[in-house]
Amino acid sequence: MEIELATEAGSSSVVNEDFVVAVPGLVVVLDGVTRPPGTQTGCVHGTPWFVRQLGAAMLRRLVEPETPLVDAAAEAIEEVAARHADACDLTHPATPSTTLALLRERDGRVEYLLLGDSVILLERGSGLDVVTEVRNTAIVQADPAAPDRAITGSVPRGDLRRAAVLTDGASRFVDLFEFGDWRACLDLLDRDGPGGLIRHVREAERSDPTGRRWPRAKPCDDATAVLCRF
Repeated sequence: MEIELATEAGSSSVVNEDFVVAVPGLVVVLDGVTRPPGTQTGCVHGTPWFVRQLGAAMLRRLVEPETPLVDAAAEAIEEVAARHADACDLTHPATPSTTLALLRERDGRVEYLLLGDSVILLERGSGLDVVTEVRNTAIVQADPAAPDRAITGSVPRGDLRRAAVLTDGASRFVDLFEFGDWRACLDLLDRDGPGGLIRHVREAERSDPTGRRWPRAKPCDDATAVLCRF
């Protein structure tokens, strides 16, 4: 599996709340949930700390291929919760939270897990599978049972040609700006790279800074895109 990736904060004045890491045969993507300035969260650390701690904990477990995705995610959530439970109120409704998207090669198959509003694309000879979370409400906080609510599955590695993982800041190319369908998005990733996709999104955001043409909660959002070739 050949992997290319790019991630970029929505603004140079804020910390990127996305997290992405890739090693041979594994992709981990988190998209931390942004809270309005001044929001009380019960946590002294903040979202960027949370997603980086959780992403690193996920990586440590997921490189062990015998550990199922759901179990690895649950163990990582439990580890990070224990790390700041003494200093933070993890029962607070605004405690740091994140989406989660995983791809992993294992035993001749490619497994995936999706929790939240990121998108996973799987191109096979029979067509393009688009894995999305239609409920759009399931997120990771401090509950190790959260991965039980994720969309999971696997496909034979030999059936795959390309795959992609996009946070909602990158998937805007399709689901907000409507510059093309998911196949066009995948082709653009292949041609211009993940950084190229993000540049197209940024150009659209800059052309409509007030959200008049494309109404949206954030004029610019953190964006992460990963392309995998098989």
